[in-house]
Amino acid sequence: MKTESRWTAVRIALIMVMLFLLFWNGINETSVSIATTIIIVVVIISFLRYRYPERYQKDERTKKLSSYAASWSWLITLVTIALLFWINYLGIFELIATQVLGTVLFVMIITMIAFYWYFNRIGDVE
Repeated sequence: MKTESRWTAVRIALIMVMLFLLFWNGINETSVSIATTIIIVVVIISFLRYRYPERYQKDERTKKLSSYAASWSWLITLVTIALLFWINYLGIFELIATQVLGTVLFVMIITMIAFYWYFNRIGDVE
């Protein structure tokens, strides 16, 4: 499947999810907020991919750096999950699911970006 047709499929899927949320939950503040966020993200990504197509081309080096960054990010995320477990188990903090999931998501995204940036600066990974 070509890249452009793949992105078209993703856009259509996101619009379908948005419509599903609006009609399943009814028109309420949360549904409208989620739908608005989806629309904004799709528009920004589409604009950036259209405006700077050379920046989003993948080559062997980019794939290799992304793979290493993802694996290191995954390791840090697993350590974070273990720490959150022990913090909750020992009663240091009383954590709820939203806090745990938010922390794990934040750690995974930030460490992925940080490791990719780091590996990109050092040039190559072995």
